[in-house]
Amino acid sequence: GRTVVCTIHQPSIDIFEAFDELMLMKRGGELIYAGPVGHHSCEVIQYFQAIPGVPRIKDNYNPSTWMLEVTSTSMEVQLGADFAQLYRESSMCKDKDMVVKRLSVPVPGTTDLHFATRFPQKFREQFKACLWKQCLSYWRTPSYNLVRFVFITLSCIFFGALFWQQGNINHINDQQSLFTILGCMYGITLFAGINNCQSVMPFISMERSVVYRERFAGMYSPWAYSFAQVAMEIPYVLMQVVLFMLIAYPMIGYAWTAAKFFWFMYTMFCTLLCFVYMGMVVVSFTPNIQFASVLSSMFYTLQNLMSGFIVPAPVSEPI
Repeated sequence: GRTVVCTIHQPSIDIFEAFDELMLMKRGGELIYAGPVGHHSCEVIQYFQAIPGVPRIKDNYNPSTWMLEVTSTSMEVQLGADFAQLYRESSMCKDKDMVVKRLSVPVPGTTDLHFATRFPQKFREQFKACLWKQCLSYWRTPSYNLVRFVFITLSCIFFGALFWQQGNINHINDQQSLFTILGCMYGITLFAGINNCQSVMPFISMERSVVYRERFAGMYSPWAYSFAQVAMEIPYVLMQVVLFMLIAYPMIGYAWTAAKFFWFMYTMFCTLLCFVYMGMVVVSFTPNIQFASVLSSMFYTLQNLMSGFIVPAPVSEPI
């Protein structure tokens, strides 16, 4: 009881004959057939075989394949015919035009269709559907999620070995020791953050065409998809931070008090989320992934200058 419109190209016989109506266009988008398929594709075959010079279809041959062969550009040149012009002059085209004109006139007493909302579902349902879609999409993309988990694990081991017990308060006795541990915090945060930002951009860019298509179809609003995308990153970034706290935190020798542990975890979590969301914003505002990568590099430079490590904040002199 539903009208289904889709594009097909050389389907099997069973799939092709499952359709009731066919609109066939040649290269350039000109219509060369618009009518019923018929039982065993008899209507389509009968129409094209009625054109002088078109070879007859062989027994048990796929009608869709035959149809594309006999309407090719080389066949038009061979026959000296224009299939688009032949269709415009056919009775089938004239009958279609009459049907269109008849159906274009509204029945007296009817009113225009009106929908109270643009989308068939409320925002909550749209968000739930988009969130479920993102769960499946993230789970089925190990090239994005698994790679960043492996990256953060190796980074934690590397930084933990490089700054072994440098964060222990007993080892911070002079200015150089303090700068060393501050550089450790700065380096691992920036290292992991930039990787998150760079890895999320291709993933978001790949889904852009799908989002445009489904939004124009009225499936969900951009806000529902955006909030679902933002929310879906939270558990994955949290797992990255947990890996850091289990591997790098004890190796570097930070203090094992609940307040300092969870405060450091919270800060790291928010920082990595900011990098991920920055990558999403940049790729959403740019036309392609190449331009997004160049623009994000500029943001990295600005962040480095304003992070307070390369250019420290001024220290006020005591009175």
